[in-house]
Amino acid sequence: MPLPLKPWFRVAEIAERWGLTAGDIEDYALDEQLELSVLMVGVAVEEGVPLPSGDGGKPAMSEGQIMLNGPQRLLRVSLLEIVRNGQAEIHRFGPTQPGGYVRLPRETPPKLVRREDLLMTRAERDRFEQEHGLGPKVLPAIPLPAVLQHESDFRVLYFRGETWNLGPMQASVVRQLHEAWSAGQHWMSGKQLLTKAGANTLRMRDLFKTHPGWQTLLLSDGRGHYRINLPIERIRLFRRAWPQSFSTSGIQADKARARVLLRDGRAG
Repeated sequence: MPLPLKPWFRVAEIAERWGLTAGDIEDYALDEQLELSVLMVGVAVEEGVPLPSGDGGKPAMSEGQIMLNGPQRLLRVSLLEIVRNGQAEIHRFGPTQPGGYVRLPRETPPKLVRREDLLMTRAERDRFEQEHGLGPKVLPAIPLPAVLQHESDFRVLYFRGETWNLGPMQASVVRQLHEAWSAGQHWMSGKQLLTKAGANTLRMRDLFKTHPGWQTLLLSDGRGHYRINLPIERIRLFRRAWPQSFSTSGIQADKARARVLLRDGRAG
């Protein structure tokens, strides 16, 4: 079964996901564009929730005690001290409702929160991503090297991270092309390949119709020729240099004598 979703993340995880630095995340939080939290487990606090008031005056507070278990939102003043000093002693947390409060009782010592303790909840991450079009930073895919491994009869291939199971005629075509590639011939006539393989079709796509991605394995020149999709070694051709002692004067003299003989023969 799949793993459960994480309810919160370290700042470093968010920074990596968005392609930012941890300092960037903290700056957004100090600017009150997103919320950072700290994990509290089994911490008793006093909570004040404002009651609705019909006369427009100062609302009364409904006060009581609750137990904190999970990420608790940090106030801006607390976060600023954490970022500046690397840690801070926290007495208050973000209220559950505007105008309310969540604070430690007077007799309870403050909680030490370090910079590395900062968290972001999944809900806050998703909210910020939706508002600003963010998401995981996807790195460009690195193509796998074009290497072909095969069983002796070519019925099973391993090519670019995939396993290919071929029929006997398909395997014959691949084997022929691989042998040609090994010999430096590369391109071969599709009709000859199919005929030699004993196929009852003269179209390569009909033979490989059971493999939709066959054109990643075999390349076509558009004129009925195919080669296997493996690198072609570039062979440098050097023009053969003539020996320094070689002279063309003898050739020119032979040509001149031939013209004279041809002229004399016509005159006779």
